[in-house]
This record gives sequence, C-alpha cells and structure tokens, in this order.
Amino acid sequence: MDKKEFLIFASIFLLISFLYFFKLDKLPPAIHGDEAWIAIQSLEIIKNPTHLIGVGWYDLPLLSFVPHALGMWIFDKNILGNRLGSVFFGLATLPIFYLLLKTFLNKRTAMITTIIFATSNLWLALSRLGIMYVQAAFFLTISIYFLVLGVKYNKRIFFILTGISIGMGMYSYYAIRALPLIIFPLVLFIYFIKEVLEIEY
Repeated sequence: MDKKEFLIFASIFLLISFLYFFKLDKLPPAIHGDEAWIAIQSLEIIKNPTHLIGVGWYDLPLLSFVPHALGMWIFDKNILGNRLGSVFFGLATLPIFYLLLKTFLNKRTAMITTIIFATSNLWLALSRLGIMYVQAAFFLTISIYFLVLGVKYNKRIFFILTGISIGMGMYSYYAIRALPLIIFPLVLFIYFIKEVLEIEY
C-alpha cells in the first residue's frame, strides 16, 4: 500500500469509524439478550484473570470473552465497555478485508466494496453489540488473507501466520469451526487459477 492509497483508506476508515462509536452506549441493554451474559462472564475474568483456559458461558472459550473484559477494565464496567470489544474486531476486520480483496481486484473495486461492507446494516449492527460474532469474521478474514499470500508468494511465514490465525480463531465464536471446510476448497481454487489457468493475481 503506497502513501497515497494509505492516506485515502485511513481517511475513509476514520470517517466510517464514527458510525461504530456513535451513541454506542445509548442502545438499549436488552437489544440482544446475550450481551448481559457475556458481560457477566467478562466481569468474572476481570476478577480472576489467571483462569483463561477452558469454557465459560454457553460453552464458549474463555479467551473469547477477553476483548470484552478488557473493554470494561480499561473504560468502565458497563454496557459501553462490553460493546467496545466488538467494535475493535468490527473495525480491525476492515483493513484486512480490503487487503484481501486487493489481491484479486483493483484498488478502486476493493475500496468501494470495503466501504459498502463497512457501512452495511448487518456488519454495523453486529459490531456495535457486546457479542463475539464479529470475532469469527475477523479470524476467518485474516486466515484467508495470509493463506492467499502464502500461495501467491510461496513464503513459509505466511503459512505459519495462517496456522496461528486459524488456531487463535478456534478460541472465538462457534462459527469459526467451519473455517477448515472453507480453507480446503479455497486452496484448490487458488491453485486452479494460478497453475491451470495461469492467471496471476
């Protein structure tokens, strides 16, 4: 990413970020029932941060509650602190999503697509609630991105990072468990367009 591209993306990112924080604490606490249970489990982690191996509420990995616990520990033990854990992953997914798209598409198409995704009602809603759905999306996106780079450049470091991100993803929301099923056909597809069709991306 060159300097001009970075400045454009950073400017758009900062503008869009406003939507993720706008009146975040004004949404009714009962808008999603799981928020309360996630907050309670996160408060338990704040009280006893040494026990993070295992499962907590609803058999979710205890590590998946850590971002919400950090939000409440750093800011305040309220609904805003809980929701900041989701906001972080919601925003962190955007640059990875853009870079992933850019490996297959041109900069303009990748930028427009990222803006549409970032401002979509569903992604905004999930990113503004104190739940861990967006964690799975983040780890899925970054795992696929590192995998694509690994196949493209044939660099061991990218495959190692792919394994690390997949492994870390398993400590987030249940949906990430489908990632290995997504990865395998994706590798075949990338290999097909690169080796069989001889298309550079």
